[in-house]
Amino acid sequence: MPLILWKDSFVTKVKFLDEEHEMLIGIVNELHFSMLAGKGKPVMGEVLGLLVNHTKKHFDNEEAHMRKTKYTGYYTHLQEHQYLLKYLTDFHYSFNNTQVIVSIELLDFLRDWLLHHIEHLDMQLGCYLLDHGVS
Repeated sequence: MPLILWKDSFVTKVKFLDEEHEMLIGIVNELHFSMLAGKGKPVMGEVLGLLVNHTKKHFDNEEAHMRKTKYTGYYTHLQEHQYLLKYLTDFHYSFNNTQVIVSIELLDFLRDWLLHHIEHLDMQLGCYLLDHGVS
């Protein structure tokens, strides 16, 4: 069973947000399945790298839309993005250079962070973007 199931409460009705969120959730689920299957360090490192890269791309895209539309919650949203991206890049570095492993604690953290972020901050952003002609 996936760690995160896509549900209606994730839908912002902004196409790029929903597509990118679905992809992020898919990568977290892939990381979860890889851990459960006991995949080796090379496979796990590749999935972690994909997660870091897609997260950065998604955040850059969101932030560009926030700047373009002068989103009033930009700085709060940006801080949330910076926090997760630093966490992921630090973890990925440690995974590649030390004995750190992907654990259920990491996956629980990612699940909880993503669910809260999408259902609260991104939902607000989605409404704002829709009101400003982004669909």
